[in-house]
Amino acid sequence: MLRDAKNKVLAVKIGYSSTPEKREADYNKPLAGEVTGLVWKLHSKQPTAHEQTARDIEQQALAEYTENKLQSNGEILQNVDPNEVLIKIGVIMKSYPTD
Repeated sequence: MLRDAKNKVLAVKIGYSSTPEKREADYNKPLAGEVTGLVWKLHSKQPTAHEQTARDIEQQALAEYTENKLQSNGEILQNVDPNEVLIKIGVIMKSYPTD
């Protein structure tokens, strides 16, 4: 989630990564959070059994929020509740095997 200095959620990014903390750090580098007050914060990690499964879940979740995608980055959503997005991902994940 992208949050401002007052901790207000400005955007949510859906994406898979084998190193989510590194990805979070990489996204924060160009923001200069100490100046802008903008910081990406990892909201949750949902491990999957396979990389392709993670990609499929990501794409299905993003398809649910077509109207909320930024044109500049189709993995970033605006005007969404991050907890609702997480619930949606959980529901999608239930349809995939865990092994």
